[in-house]
Amino acid sequence: GECGGGLPPLESAGGVRPARADFDFAMVRVKFPVTMDRELPGSPAKGTSKARRLMPLGFGLSFASEPGSSRSGGSPLEFRQVWVEIPAMKSCMIAFLALGSAVFADPVLREGDVVFTGSDRGQGEAIIAATGSPYTHCGIVFQSDGKLMVLEAVQPVGVVSLEEFKSRSKPGLFLARRLKSPLAPADYQKARAWAEAQIGKNYDGRFLWDDGNLYCSELVWKIYARGGVELCAPRKFRDYDLKKPSVKKLIDQRFGGMERVPLDEKVVAPSDLAVSTLLEDVAR
Repeated sequence: GECGGGLPPLESAGGVRPARADFDFAMVRVKFPVTMDRELPGSPAKGTSKARRLMPLGFGLSFASEPGSSRSGGSPLEFRQVWVEIPAMKSCMIAFLALGSAVFADPVLREGDVVFTGSDRGQGEAIIAATGSPYTHCGIVFQSDGKLMVLEAVQPVGVVSLEEFKSRSKPGLFLARRLKSPLAPADYQKARAWAEAQIGKNYDGRFLWDDGNLYCSELVWKIYARGGVELCAPRKFRDYDLKKPSVKKLIDQRFGGMERVPLDEKVVAPSDLAVSTLLEDVAR
């Protein structure tokens, strides 16, 4: 098309491959040709004001079989070489930027990110009714053997792959948020050590604030609290909408009636973390 200009690739022009440069953007390696000295048939001689009439532009995605990337298939993305004429640069750059925004719009997640999903299955319907938020579950990302995993409080507290965590959500309801100001190294180690020690604990279906059993947003909140950061102010049971039919049904099952609910018990819901001003969105 317009970006290719109908010109042959470098190899077919009988020249030497241009030098390549590697740049890391958000842990994704991008490669593209950087030399602009290649002469093709019809190009002006070097040294003239138009000697660089033709220049390479990285465009078009392919996967290279190199390990170590956090992107799909464990491979870095490679931009294939396309030669363009200077008059076509404006439209090509627009296309390139549009492609780049699509590629990098979903930043690579990293350890410590808080991830959210939403589902109306099981107790999800009651959580949506009580909080008014579509987010019903959350966990925290960490790395294990070079893979991104999620620590979550289900039954029991455990670890799943990021892919499995996301697969339980309704389409379009995945959210990842990151602490705006990273923890100091010592605080980070405290938080991580405490988090690892919670694996195997039972899920807290009554949403109580003690550490004996844990529910999902309580686990995430307390991990960061061990690092000295309270992601949001805990609320109380009475602060949520407990009158909705699905909520009352769950309360009857878990507590045996509304009169047995500890209305002043501290509570943190996934919805509270999803709007924390200490976190910023990094992926949806």
